[in-house]
Amino acid sequence: MMRGQGGIILFANFRAAVMDALTLAGLAAVLAAALASLLVARQVVAPVQAMQIASQRIAQGQYHERVNMPDSGNPDELGSWRSASTVWRRISSIRRTCAAN
Repeated sequence: MMRGQGGIILFANFRAAVMDALTLAGLAAVLAAALASLLVARQVVAPVQAMQIASQRIAQGQYHERVNMPDSGNPDELGSWRSASTVWRRISSIRRTCAAN
């Protein structure tokens, strides 16, 4: 065990270096977490915004509106909306055909 002024200074320098390293690692972790959450949020929000825009256009009578989304096969709300929009497009097509005849 070191004794005297040299040991105290050495320990203080070691402690300062460890604190600097921990501070930098903490900041890097916070930055990485913020970036990851931003990317995940964008992936979640983008399809919902596309659905909102498509819903508004369909409400205005533009039944041909489509939202291109990958079909995940999950029976979630967006998948249900996609099925409903497909039905509305078919009904709109049948109406146009019937009106033309």
